[in-house]
Amino acid sequence: EWNKPTHIKDHRHNLTEILVVSQGEIIVNIAGNQVLLRQGDRAEIPSNTKHSYQINQQHGCRLVVAYKI
Repeated sequence: EWNKPTHIKDHRHNLTEILVVSQGEIIVNIAGNQVLLRQGDRAEIPSNTKHSYQINQQHGCRLVVAYKI
């Protein structure tokens, strides 16, 4: 959960990452493609794919993050 504007720089994981937004909004940059995710939206980031996050709004964002093994 992020309660203030936040930026997570480009990074990668060895596993597929799954994001589900339970509250607020987040901008996800996946391999150069920006996607705005809102409450109820889901994104799947393939393993070893460069990605970053940005939360701009005052209300923050709450995510469920999981990894596929």
